[in-house]
Amino acid sequence: MGDGSYLKCTSNVNVNEDGSTTLTLELCNVCWKSLLSVASNPEEWIENAVINRARKEGDEIYKKEVDRHLSNGTLPIGSTKQSLILDYQIPNKQVNDTPPE
Repeated sequence: MGDGSYLKCTSNVNVNEDGSTTLTLELCNVCWKSLLSVASNPEEWIENAVINRARKEGDEIYKKEVDRHLSNGTLPIGSTKQSLILDYQIPNKQVNDTPPE
């Protein structure tokens, strides 16, 4: 339908000392108008999209970590879903930076 060359979206990521991130997203007027047509509150829609994608990946990481620890007999006492996800070591591999369509 089109390559989206008429759209402009930029982001600035700043990783904070506590490991959280401040993300600034700048959308061109066409991006914003397009989002307004599919969501009455684009800010909420964007937040939900990010949270849902992070939740899906977090669930996958958690499952991998629980399975790994159970196989090795190394499940830390008192571990939580959050602690297992935060302790997960991301493999050194080429990350696909292309966002899904």
